[in-house]
Amino acid sequence: MAKALLVDDEKYIRNGIRAIISRAGSIFTEIDECVNGIEALNRLSENRYDLVITDLIMPQIDGIELVSRIDGMEYKPYTVVLSGYDDFKYAQKAIKYGVKAYLLKPVDRNELLNIVKKAEEEYIKRQNTDVKTNTGDREEFFSNQFKLMLLSDNTTREEEEKLLKTCGMDFENEAYRVVTVNSCEVYEAGDKLESNLSLVAKLRNCLNETGTFGFYFLDNRDNAVLILNTETDVKNLLEAVDRMFGTRCTAGIGGTFTDVSEMRRSYNQSDYALKYKLLVPDSSVIYYSGIAEPDSNFVLPVRLVKNLTGMLDTERKDELCKVINQIFDEKAVRKYHLEYLEKLSACLKLEIIEYLSEHIPHKIEFIKEQEDSFKSIFEFHNINDFTRYIKKFVLSINEVLLQFKSICSTDKTIEMAVKYVQDNYRNDLTMAEVANHISLNYSYFSILFKEKTGMNFVDYLRMVRIEKAKDLLQNSIYKIYEVSEMVGYNNTKHFTTTFRALTGISPKEYREKLYIN
Repeated sequence: MAKALLVDDEKYIRNGIRAIISRAGSIFTEIDECVNGIEALNRLSENRYDLVITDLIMPQIDGIELVSRIDGMEYKPYTVVLSGYDDFKYAQKAIKYGVKAYLLKPVDRNELLNIVKKAEEEYIKRQNTDVKTNTGDREEFFSNQFKLMLLSDNTTREEEEKLLKTCGMDFENEAYRVVTVNSCEVYEAGDKLESNLSLVAKLRNCLNETGTFGFYFLDNRDNAVLILNTETDVKNLLEAVDRMFGTRCTAGIGGTFTDVSEMRRSYNQSDYALKYKLLVPDSSVIYYSGIAEPDSNFVLPVRLVKNLTGMLDTERKDELCKVINQIFDEKAVRKYHLEYLEKLSACLKLEIIEYLSEHIPHKIEFIKEQEDSFKSIFEFHNINDFTRYIKKFVLSINEVLLQFKSICSTDKTIEMAVKYVQDNYRNDLTMAEVANHISLNYSYFSILFKEKTGMNFVDYLRMVRIEKAKDLLQNSIYKIYEVSEMVGYNNTKHFTTTFRALTGISPKEYREKLYIN
C-alpha cells in the first residue's frame, strides 16, 4: 500500500491533514506521524514512504534540513513542505531539494487534495515502471489501479482494458465479482478506517496463504473491497480471517461480470448488499441476488414524526420512546428496504432541526451541533442499534430544551464556572470538567457560557491564562518556559504562539517592553 509520513510538532495539524487525506479515499491508506525532523529521519531510514508532508519550522532539525536529507536518499518520496510563514526564501530553498509543493497554514482542503492527487499519479507511474521488474509489487500496484478505476470517472475504456489484460484476469474462461467487506469491530469501536485498514492486510494474507487470485483496497467510505473470481468461496475466506486473526467480518457480494463495463455495477451491488446488513445482522455473507425486490411504493409516516417533535420540551420521555418505536416499525422497514430507511432518517433529522430552528432560533450553535452529530444509519450494526441511538439523541435534545426553561438561575451558575476556571487554569482543564463541576449538560453549558461571557470556553480559558502570564512576566526571576508551565502550557512553543495571537508580540518582547518603559 502507498505510505505517507506527516511531520509537524502540532498534533491538531497532523490530525487535520490525516483526516482530509483519509476521507478523500486516497491510495495513501497507511499514514504515519512524527513530531520533529530527527524522528522523521529515523522513520525514513526504516521504512519506504511515497509521500512526505513536513513543517518547515521545527526544533533541532528543521524542514529545510530534512528535505535536503531526503533529496540524498535512494528512494525519494513525493515531498511537500508546510509552513505558517509566507516566506518565499524558504520556498526557494525547499524547491532546490526537489520539493514538489509548498503549502501555507492553515491548509486549504482543496489545495491539499490536488497535491495528493499529483502524488498518487506519480506513485502509480513509479509502480508501473517497477512492476515490470519486481513481481513482488504486482498485487499492490494492480489493487491501487483497480481502486482508481472503480472510484474515479477519469479512466478511459482503453486504459481499463489494458489494465485487465496485464493483471491476469481471464474473461474468456472465468467470471468475477466485487465483494465489499466490513470488520464487525467498526460498529463497536467506531474507528472504521483503522479497523478496515487492518482488515485489508488480513485479507491479503489469507489470499496469499491459500493462493487465491484477488485484488483489494479501501473505497471512499473506508469499506474493504475485493475483486475475486466466482470460484472463490467468500464464506470460507471470512472464516479463515476469523480463524487466523480473530476478526469477524460481514461481506456484501455483487453480481458476476465478464467485462470491464460491468465491474462498477457489481461494486454498487456489493455496496448495497453490505448496507443490507442492517436488516439481517446475523448474516455474514449477503448476496445482492438474494435480496428481495423492495416495494418502492411507500409513504413516510410524517404525521408520527411531527407527533414526536410536538412532544419535545416536555417530561413525556416514555411517550417519546414509544413514538420512535412506531416510526421505525419493523414490518415497514423490511418491506421497503434501505431507501425507505434512508428517507425516513432524513425526514426525522429535518423535522427535529426545523423544530429547534423555530423554537430556539437564537441557539444557533446548539442547532448546528445537533445537525452535524446526527449519524448515518449505515454506521450501525442493525436497525435496533440505530433505533436505540435515535432514542438517546432525541432524549438528549429534550433534556437540553427543558434546561433552557430554568434559565433564571444561570447567572449564578456561570459565576461558579468562571470562578472554577480562575482557580484551576494551571491544570489541563476541559469544558466537560467544568460542566460536571456545576452539574450542567455539556451542550447546554457550552451555549450558556458563551451567552453570559461573550466568549466560548476555549477562548475564555486562553484569555485567563495569558492575562496571568502577563502578570508573571513582570517578575524577572521566572524564565519564559517556567511562566508557560505556571499558566497551564507544557509546550513553550504553543504558549508563545498563543501569547502572540492575543497580544501581538511574543512573551520575550512583552518583557523587554516592560523594562524599556
